[in-house]
Amino acid sequence: MSEVEGWSNKPSTLAAFALAFVPRWVACRHACHWRTCLAVSAGLGALVYILAFTAALVWDPPFGRTLVVVLMALTGPAMVRGRVPGLGLRPRSAPI
Repeated sequence: MSEVEGWSNKPSTLAAFALAFVPRWVACRHACHWRTCLAVSAGLGALVYILAFTAALVWDPPFGRTLVVVLMALTGPAMVRGRVPGLGLRPRSAPI
């Protein structure tokens, strides 16, 4: 049997969805202009991908699950606290 029980060797659809959706969600929530949103989402997505790929090479876990864990670790505080660490972006104020 080539698979460990409970683990699959198939590509992770959840990881692809998370990488496409979560950085943009964080960026759109905190950026005040669409160009800032594009730059923040692209930078955050690239940073998460590089960190997850490095962690997957070093510790040898499945890449998809590592990507989701790193993505949630980096963007989770931004969604809870309302601030992207290190970028100085604050949530947009609601229109009156």
